[in-house]
Parts: sequence; C-alpha cells; structure tokens
Amino acid sequence: MASVVTGLVCSSNSSHVLVTHNRHVYSKHNVQIFMAGRACDRHGVKFIWKLDGQSAAALQSSSHVKAYKKGHGGLQTIRCEGTQLVDKPRKSDVPLSLPKLDSTSVEALEPPSDVEAVPIDNRLIEEFRQRLPKIDPVVSSSGTSNLHPGPASQKSLSRKPQICMLYQKLHIDILKKAFGNLVSVAKERVLGLIVDAIYRPIGTEPNTFFKDNFGPVSEIGSRVPVQIIKGALPPDFPEGIYIRNGPNPQFGGGYHMTSPLGESVLHWFEGDGMLHATYFEKDGKISYQNKYVETEEFKMEKKRNKPLFLPYMKGDPKAIRSNFLLNLLRFGKPTKGTCNTTVYHHAGKVFSIVEGTGLPHETDMSDNMRTLGSHDFNGAWDRDRGFTAHPKVDPDTNEMVVTGYSPFKPYLVMGVVASDGETMLHKMDVGLDRCTLSHDTAITPRYTIIFDYPLIADVERLLKGEQLLSFGHDSYARIGVMPRYGNVESIKWFNVEMSCTFHVVNSFEDGNDVILHGFRSKISFFPSPPNMNKKEWFGRAITPMSPRGTVLEDPWIDGALLMHLHEWRFNMVTGEMVERDISDNNNFMEFPTIHGSYLGKKYKYAYANVADLDASKEYGMPMFGKQIKMHLPNTSSDQISNETPKVRFESRDFGPNKFGSEPQFVARPGGMDEDDGWLITYVYDRSSDMSEVHIVSTQNFEASEPITIISLPQRVPFGFHGCFVPKPQLDVLINIC
Repeated sequence: MASVVTGLVCSSNSSHVLVTHNRHVYSKHNVQIFMAGRACDRHGVKFIWKLDGQSAAALQSSSHVKAYKKGHGGLQTIRCEGTQLVDKPRKSDVPLSLPKLDSTSVEALEPPSDVEAVPIDNRLIEEFRQRLPKIDPVVSSSGTSNLHPGPASQKSLSRKPQICMLYQKLHIDILKKAFGNLVSVAKERVLGLIVDAIYRPIGTEPNTFFKDNFGPVSEIGSRVPVQIIKGALPPDFPEGIYIRNGPNPQFGGGYHMTSPLGESVLHWFEGDGMLHATYFEKDGKISYQNKYVETEEFKMEKKRNKPLFLPYMKGDPKAIRSNFLLNLLRFGKPTKGTCNTTVYHHAGKVFSIVEGTGLPHETDMSDNMRTLGSHDFNGAWDRDRGFTAHPKVDPDTNEMVVTGYSPFKPYLVMGVVASDGETMLHKMDVGLDRCTLSHDTAITPRYTIIFDYPLIADVERLLKGEQLLSFGHDSYARIGVMPRYGNVESIKWFNVEMSCTFHVVNSFEDGNDVILHGFRSKISFFPSPPNMNKKEWFGRAITPMSPRGTVLEDPWIDGALLMHLHEWRFNMVTGEMVERDISDNNNFMEFPTIHGSYLGKKYKYAYANVADLDASKEYGMPMFGKQIKMHLPNTSSDQISNETPKVRFESRDFGPNKFGSEPQFVARPGGMDEDDGWLITYVYDRSSDMSEVHIVSTQNFEASEPITIISLPQRVPFGFHGCFVPKPQLDVLINIC
C-alpha cells in the first residue's frame, strides 16, 4: 500500500510554493488547489499547474508526467497502484500533453511557457501548515529527510537540496509574518484606544443623512413570502430577481463625532451595503429578503460589535484629515470598503461594489444571499483601486467595460472583461493628471466614452486641511472617446461646457458621429460648499431660476443642480463637437434606465425618476415623487439646431406621500417593441413607513395606478443602484423554482 507523502514544491525561482498532504482539496479566492498526497515511494514530489484558466493536476512518476484536465465532474482522487497513476478520468476529461521531466533537476519543475503555475502566498501556506502533521524538515548529512521515508524518497531529496532549504526558509518567513501580524494587531489596538479616548459622540439623534427612510433597517433573516395588494402580476412577467443596493450602517446612522481637531459626520455614502431582493418564481410566488454585503471591514466591525472606521467624507477639514490618516495607520486603508453603490450581474454571477474603494464582492443569491468574497479577475484588477458604479455589458458580445479611479496615480484605469466574467482582455491607464470621480461611462459597439469633469479627489488638499473632494467650476471639463481596445494615444478628447454628468442615459454611433445622452447639471450634487448649510445650499440649487425679488442669485448655486437631458455629438473624423440640451424641463432628474438590448445602440425610449422639489427641500436630499418616460427625437447630424424637435415626456406620480428608488426596465419575454415591458421600483410610503414594489407598464405609462403593487415586510431605505436578473441568466447560478 502506498505511504503518505507530505511534500513541498517550488519553481526554480521560488516564486510559487505549495504544500501537499493527504488528498485534500482547498479553495481560496476562487483559485482551486488540488492536493493529492498518496503515492508510492518511488514517485517524487507532486506539483500542480494551471492550464487555460482551468485547474490541472500533475504527478511526477519517475521522469514522466501524467495529468488530466478538469472535466465537468472535477478531477477524481489521485492515487498510485504499483507504478501506475490512477485518477479515473471521465470521458469528458482531456489528457494533457506535458513534457518529460528530469527528476534530478529542480529547474525541471518550472512549468512550460504556455502553462501558468498557481501562486500561493505566505498567508495561505500558513493556513495549510496548520493542517499538516507536526514533522520538522530536518535534512541529515546524507541528504535524507523525515518528510519522505524510504530509499526512493531519500534518493529524490538528495537530488533536490534546494527544496529542503526553501522549506526551512519557509519556517522563518512564517515566524516573521506571525510577528508582523502581532505587531499590527498591537498597533491597531493601541490606536483604537486613542481613538476611543479622544473621539466623543454628539447627541443621540441620527444625523441629517440618516433620517426617516434614509435610516438603516435590520436584516429580516431568511427569505419570506410577500403578497400582491393591488392589481395582479402580468402572466408573462419573467422569472428572476429584482435587486437594489444601498447604504445601511450596521450600527445606525448617528456617527456625529467630535475630537480635538473638530467634528465629523458619517455621510450617507459611507453606510454598509445592503442588498434588497425580490424573487419572482414561475408559479407566481413572490418572496423578499435583505442582506448585508459582508466585506472584510463589515465582518471586522461586527466581530468587535462597534464601528471602527472613522468617517472621512463630511466634517471639519482637519478632523477629516485626521480620520483619513488614522484609518490608514490602523487598518492599512484610509477608507472603508462597503460595497453599497450598485449590484450587477455578469456571466451568471451577481456582484456588489462601492465605487472608489475595493473590489466587487460576489453574492450567492441561492444560499441566503451569502457573500462569497471579493473578485479581482484572476489578479488583473488591483484591490486598492476603485471600481466603476456602472459597468457596461455589451449586449452582443457580453464583454463588460469597466473603469476605476484612485486618488493616486494612475488616476483612472479602463478595462474590458471577457464574457466568462474572469478574464481581463484589456487594461490601460487613461492618462489623466487628476483624480476625477468618474461615476459613469458609456459604450458603443466600437468605442468607450470617458468623463473628465472637475469633481476631484485631491489628497494634497486633504493634507493641507482642506476638503478631500471639490468641484472646480473654474477648471476645465472634457469627454474622451476611445476605441474599446485602444491606448492612451488613441483617445480623442473634446472640451465641453463646464458642467457635471453623473449618469449616462445611452450612447450610439451615427456615421462618423458618436452620440452621447446624459443628465447634465451645472454643478455636482456633492460636496456641498464648506461655508454653507447643506440643506440651504441644496434647496437653492434645485429651485428653478426665476425672478426672486431683491435676492442676489449666485449662478453657481441657484438652480445649478437642475438637470436637462443633454446631447453631445463627437465627430471621430473631423474632431468637431456639438452639444445641446434636448429637453425643456427644469427639474432634478436621476436614475435613467433603458431596454438593456439597446445599450450602445440607437434607441427611442428611456425612463427616469423626477424629484418632488418641495419634499427634497424639506429633507435636503433628493425625494423622487415621479417617474418619466422619454421619447427621444429622431435626429441626424445635419439637423442640429435650436428648432430640432426635443424629447417628449410622459409622467406619472408614485402617489401621495410616496417616493421611489431607481427603476429597472424589465423586457417582456418575446416582445418585439423597444418599450414592450415594465418598470419595477421600490417605493416608500411615508404615511405607513413601509415600502412596496411597483410594476408599471411602459406601453401604458401614464395610467393612474401601477398594474401591480406588492407589500413588503418592512421598509426599503433609499439607496443607489440595482438590476433585474432574468431567469435565463441565472440558470448557472440559481434555481429559484
């Protein structure tokens, strides 16, 4: 019977290390490591390679290698019978053609040029070490080791002294890391005591960012059935999940704190991410569940049962600078990863993100909405880099275009993810000389569109005791258009009127022109001026410009947040640009959505929310009381003039004292028309302090009532972005029926 072999394997440059023992299979960060430990003494140390994005296991047998590619059922247990390697491959498993190895050479363990070795860092090795038997890698003068008993193993190890030396070095590395971790924990605890001593809460009332339906709710636990209270679910409404993300601080919203350097307040944007999901099943059953996105920071605070990260977005500049640096010293990062901005689906998986910090986190929608961990696209995306709030998935190729900004160079990076959701096909530094908070982007079949507006995060300003974020209306604004797989030299930049656009409606190509539509305001929604009361500033900024008696208006405040649907036309041959408003309305519009199959293509319809200005002034935050359907004009490049027909609007109210979240367009299965479908939205009823799901027909948009209203077990706080994931795109992820 074969004996158990515990071995250590490395490549010749010592950059890839692996401990194997007893046929165990471990998985960490989506890198599967197959550890096969049983072998006859005559066989050398096992090793693992990764081939074509799939796991492949290989075993050295004398000077020969046998391996099988992972099939549908995965690799079977590897064992030895005599001199034969047996793994019982399935018919679907493909034998790998690997070269013979020279068993006397450590360098022979280096994988072929077309094979990638699986990298294992010291932290993972330490986890594996804890599972191994207590055997010290002592090498005698004859070269034998108690790691590999028997003559064959002694002979093998005598030919590979570098392996044993590396194994001994590993002990030292582990001790160094353990000591470093101890020092880090001690430093964090000491700094924590200092923070607890000098920071004091102010009052017990929630700050203005978390009043009423902006305030957090608790998790309800397991998924619960919900009922239709008005109308009926359309018989052809598709199976799927409607998901929306938003901030929901697990310890409440009252982080209004004072310190010797001033006051700081938890901003709405800093709350922990919570997903709200409504499930639609084929038999008409509807259910609801909410769940926190459990980032590492969330779990750390949950374990300590208190907030640890200090607010960094709102407060006295010196206090914010102090908070920023204390977070960096305590936790190695200046800001908290919350995953509260959006939720998207791609390649059969659902991810949550917070723009500006951290990686997407995958959620298993079939298993109590469990957070599976972060996703870095096989190491291609830096975990310290931001990730866009609006990844764009090409409806024809299923490629996903992403961007990420950072307050440190490179300030903006663009990437293209393959349809498998794993492979980064293209990545490039856009070449900006400032960190512009590029919230959204746009695509066409050939191009990617990038915003460079003066909404800037500047660490140097913060270190000087000024605001981290600022909107410099005395600076410049421009938009870049680049081929999807282009480089920095291929970007065509167009200077545009000073303004700010958070959300793109759509973009498409018309001959040599690239056309972009977006909601444009004169200034940014945040930050508010440091010398003004936020509520007063916001109220003035959303008030329509009109004669106001003797009040002297400031053009960069009064009415400056009112939005129009704006059109930019970029000629990619001549370099000319024309821009104009294509709507006459004068209101605060946000959260546009369209039929997903028309993303990047010429389209006729778009939908959005419109603010109730009186309620918004009362709260100092946007309160959306209406939805609109926009009928886009059919114009071409030779029809650009003030007389050109503009957008026609249809409008509907949510109802008295009811306010909506971002809508999602749900296409009717088999529908032929672009507007054949529904809008689905979470709606808050202020009278009952509860929330509902409203479903509205987009072809009968101005009907007085939604066709379906679903009651929910508790309110859904106002939040940011979401998605509707239809059943066909969930088949590899979940069976909700």
